[in-house]
Amino acid sequence: MPRFVIAGCAALVIVLLALAVAPVGRTQVTARADPNAICPISDDNVEKAVKAFNEMTAVLKDQRCVNCHGAVNPYAQGGRHIGGVISLEHGLSGFLNNPDAIAGALKGADGGPPSAAQIKDAGDAIRTIFNAEPPMTDAATIAEVLELGGIEDLATGVCMECHQHTPVHWRVAKSSFAGKSQEDLCAMFQEKMDPSEFLGHVTSDGSNFVQVGFAGTRGLTEFGRGVLKAETGRNYVREPVRSMGPDAFIDASNRWVDALGARFRKPPDCGCKNTRYVLTGTVRFNVDMSDRRGSGSTTSVQTIEAPMRFVREGEFEAVATSRFVQTTAFEGRGGNCKLEQPHIETWTFKGKVDERSGQITQKVSVREVTEPAAMVCQAGGRVIRMPTPETETETDLSEYDFTMPARVDETKRLSFPFAHGSREVELTVVKR
Repeated sequence: MPRFVIAGCAALVIVLLALAVAPVGRTQVTARADPNAICPISDDNVEKAVKAFNEMTAVLKDQRCVNCHGAVNPYAQGGRHIGGVISLEHGLSGFLNNPDAIAGALKGADGGPPSAAQIKDAGDAIRTIFNAEPPMTDAATIAEVLELGGIEDLATGVCMECHQHTPVHWRVAKSSFAGKSQEDLCAMFQEKMDPSEFLGHVTSDGSNFVQVGFAGTRGLTEFGRGVLKAETGRNYVREPVRSMGPDAFIDASNRWVDALGARFRKPPDCGCKNTRYVLTGTVRFNVDMSDRRGSGSTTSVQTIEAPMRFVREGEFEAVATSRFVQTTAFEGRGGNCKLEQPHIETWTFKGKVDERSGQITQKVSVREVTEPAAMVCQAGGRVIRMPTPETETETDLSEYDFTMPARVDETKRLSFPFAHGSREVELTVVKR
């Protein structure tokens, strides 16, 4: 077993260093995508993606998948491995700080001797494994370090006593499904690989693990079947995936990727749940009518909530209708007047989300209806009521720049000045 001989902080540094640089030709660890970016997929395709991944989840949570992906850790006490603890120290001790031994055991990409970079990567990975401390000793992390160092076959050769598997040795997966929800799994796939890698794994899978998983053989040898009987009392039988066959799973996987536009997106949970975005805002209207005759103002405050409907990839429409009261007041030497007039405004947004620039561009129009009211004036001891009619106007605000960040919870402040006043708008995209 790995020896926990160094401080946790140092172990973390070593593991991160090992994970930060992958050998040439190996998969790089993907940097985390922006979780606050807006998912630009059309509403229809989000529903298709969620439905397809929901079908896939029954397989992903099956013991045939989840045992290999994190639920069983053969490298730790209490890791639920029926064959007991697999000692990595036993398999790797002869290579620790021994570049010559590593060079003799590894092959280069062309089948010849390994390169100096390969030997160095392997040595770094072996030291990482020997010095790792929890939580860096979980099965998925160890599997990733083994792969990045190119030493899977050196470390897992002992597994061949119980598990025969070609064309490579039996091994655990470098990503953990254990304890993850459907949304977690969906987001993890988008962070760790691109669609071609994902579909390649579930369809052709050069290492053939997926096919063995569906068959449920566990790759058990006669000796492995004997260990199963001795440890559990159970005779060997195939334990295949029962929720769905491989063809149906591949079909669902293709439908999921197609719904995402054949590319994984930012944020990582894009297409993983029926997320809805709402364009919210506050609109303040202020006019100063003060002059030598007296002081006066017209003011209003309203809030808008416009659900964003993505009609096509990256294109949305949003409509908000709000009712508010606009107040006009004037006070002069001859008396004072006040008008409280109900307004109904309908804001219409038509916008595009540009994933490359991280910006939303949009055109906006406002339809305004003023309902009938009466201005009440007091002058010379008299009260005068002057009716105001209903009006309706349509204003195109395209001349103003409504560009804003394509991220949730970031506010864009706009100001539309005009004579004696302004309309101030604050817009924010929120996730519901």
